[in-house]
Amino acid sequence: MPIKMKHVEPPLLKARWQNEHLVASPEHYFEELCQDIDNAQHSVILEAYIFKMDRVGQRIIFALKQAIQRGVNVKLLLDGIGSLGTAADIADELNHSGIEVKIYHPPPWYLRAYRWSREEGHNLRKLFIFFMELNRRNHRKLTIIDEQIAWVGSFNIADDHLSEKYGGNNWRDYAARVTGPEVHQLSENFHLVWQRKTKQPGSGFLTHYLSNLSPYSRRLKRRFILKQIAKTQQQLWICSAYFSPSGALVRAIKRASRRGVDVRLIVPSRSDVMLFPALTASYYSDLIKHGIKVYEYQQHFYHAKVLLIDQQIIIGSTNLNHRSLLHDLELDILLNHEQTIDNFKKLHKDDLDHSRQVTLAELPRYRKLLMLSWLPRLIRYWM
Repeated sequence: MPIKMKHVEPPLLKARWQNEHLVASPEHYFEELCQDIDNAQHSVILEAYIFKMDRVGQRIIFALKQAIQRGVNVKLLLDGIGSLGTAADIADELNHSGIEVKIYHPPPWYLRAYRWSREEGHNLRKLFIFFMELNRRNHRKLTIIDEQIAWVGSFNIADDHLSEKYGGNNWRDYAARVTGPEVHQLSENFHLVWQRKTKQPGSGFLTHYLSNLSPYSRRLKRRFILKQIAKTQQQLWICSAYFSPSGALVRAIKRASRRGVDVRLIVPSRSDVMLFPALTASYYSDLIKHGIKVYEYQQHFYHAKVLLIDQQIIIGSTNLNHRSLLHDLELDILLNHEQTIDNFKKLHKDDLDHSRQVTLAELPRYRKLLMLSWLPRLIRYWM
């Protein structure tokens, strides 16, 4: 009798960017970003949640103006809440230079920004849309140069990230610079936001990048992350500025730990969002009891959004909270070059060196914080 051979699915080949470059220093990030804009020959796309008219913002504005003078096509998309108070001023200034500017869902009271809104039609129609979609923000951080270079990460355009502003303790962020023909996929994705279109996910979705422009792609993105965590065999390292995951994510993380996976979580010890530390602390006991190592970053603020799942990195604007997973527009890319993984592990070690591990024995010290956690737990759907 012939022996039946067990069918084994061949391993999927990971899609790869031509080049990957990981940056955690805000000084290096802004310097390299401006260099790429200064070297642009054809097009610059910049998408930002927060864009301030401080020193960093003025440097970016200068670079964009110089680019348009060289004949480069420049598009800038800002969020109406993230850049509240500056978006209209920036749009006024740059539009006079020939730069195309749009503002994503400016709030109803920000009347000056209406003319720059993506929405079409009269102001009354815009007002109705803004009220209906006020809770949905564009949290993405993306820059594309000549459709060959892309920057994706968690850096806003603001001095807040710089170390000199806080006596040497800068915000801790990550960004990746990727190159190659696949960058065109990110450009296509950006233009769907720019033109206010929703459709089936485009090329590169779930292989090179993750986005959530429609309810369908949002579901696929959540399933993809859960599936990747379910397949983890070695390491699951989570870096999240605002940690308040869904029940499905918590269960997936705990199952990974039970399989013997090295599961680590780094969160900030303090936050720029009121009550978020109390909300995050409410997860500590359950996670630690399941063998998950929890760390609080002790420097100024941990703003990173990175997942290391075995030999693949997911990096971008997505936090593991309800706002990122259910409401806001987000963008992340997948990295898998061996050197990128090694570089991240070195940077992650530095993060741990500036963090304090939370243990069960220490949980009583969080008693006052946990007493406040009931309130953010009630409203975490919107946080």
